[in-house]
Amino acid sequence: MRIQILPLPAVMVGDDLEEPFALVFDQAEEGVNKELLYEFAKQCGSRTHLIVSQTVEIVDRDAELQPAPVVNISDMTIKDPDAAKIGAAFRAAFERLRDKDQWRW
Repeated sequence: MRIQILPLPAVMVGDDLEEPFALVFDQAEEGVNKELLYEFAKQCGSRTHLIVSQTVEIVDRDAELQPAPVVNISDMTIKDPDAAKIGAAFRAAFERLRDKDQWRW
């Protein structure tokens, strides 16, 4: 399973510009713990999430056909060096979720 970030349209909230995003969990196997992924997405600040068994490639509209940041859950390797902060947040969230009986938000 992979995690990708899907940028959503920016929103002005007062004087602040919010840049919301959705998490896309693709290549998910049957029986994946959807509640755990929902909690993970919520903890990361995602507006929504998508869980699919197919492969989904997200392309940044402004990039020159470069793939969106991808995190490989199996070894938590950051595929895009610009995604270091996002990867650190993912690692921290997964560490909190590793033991499902201990929710520490």
